[in-house]
Amino acid sequence: MTTMTDRQQRLKSLRAVSAGNALEWFDWTLYGIFSVYLARNLFDNTDKASALLATLAVFAGGFIARPVGGWVFGLLGDRYGRKLTLVLTMSLLALTSLGIALIPRYDSIGVAASVLLFLCRFMQGLAHGGESGVAFTYVAEIAPQERRGLWSSSVFVSVTVGVMAATALAALLNILLTVEAMNE
Repeated sequence: MTTMTDRQQRLKSLRAVSAGNALEWFDWTLYGIFSVYLARNLFDNTDKASALLATLAVFAGGFIARPVGGWVFGLLGDRYGRKLTLVLTMSLLALTSLGIALIPRYDSIGVAASVLLFLCRFMQGLAHGGESGVAFTYVAEIAPQERRGLWSSSVFVSVTVGVMAATALAALLNILLTVEAMNE
């Protein structure tokens, strides 16, 4: 039988993992939705189709990194604990998201903008792959035995929440802002 403090701590951990996972998928989805704007700002825009394809190739690079991240962070989770690994992966995701936000435009630093975007997205892919597997395992381990399925499903639900929130934000921004503002 668990004490009230133990139960509260477990619920706090569940909320933290779910919120982190939702934010991760929010960020991941925003990249795809806003790829047209990223292409205009971080790639050579003389050929818009090539710039967009390059942006989507960077997106694919993040997906390629995910299994590697799952393997690396899975090993770290087994060796140093899943909670620490979740903090590491979520911190890496936050830092690389900030890095992407701070990348100067292509017209300022040239191809370095594209390279920096790729490096940040690749690191995000590593972290994303690590966070996903570790999150499911961690939540299953901390869940009360009679609620293990419900608690584990909350990680998947948070994926949907993140995707829906990103889509809603993108729709809202497209309604509220001009095309010029969106391009900026």
